[in-house]
Amino acid sequence: MASGYPDFEGQKQKIYLTPEWATLAAKDKLFNGQALAESYKGALTVTYAVPSGKTLYLTFFGFNCMANAVANGDLNQMALARVAVITVQNVLFRFGGNGGNAAIFNTPIEIEGGDALYLQVISYANHDVDLELTAGGYEV
Repeated sequence: MASGYPDFEGQKQKIYLTPEWATLAAKDKLFNGQALAESYKGALTVTYAVPSGKTLYLTFFGFNCMANAVANGDLNQMALARVAVITVQNVLFRFGGNGGNAAIFNTPIEIEGGDALYLQVISYANHDVDLELTAGGYEV
């Protein structure tokens, strides 16, 4: 073989049928939720049971906390959000914000198959608020 060229000898390639490829490829996962007119300590919760043999990698999480009534729009819209695993009762990440917040995880949060992902936003505003959350990642 001439110098400077890649060595293709011995390299193995395979063409996969769609069902076979689907078992090898990661599946994007997106979680959304909304709760209207939640009072102080009212919560929005989204759960997801990770199938056995799979692993969920959470790569981002964001939330909004907005006044339900226009008259309260100039007040603080405080909320706390958290990511947890229900089966081991372990909080993996928590953060708060006035009106909302978002985080991108450079190292994804990993949830093993058989465990349940628990996403929650809790209102700490002294008036009714609308809560929203969005989180996502991929499952292998």
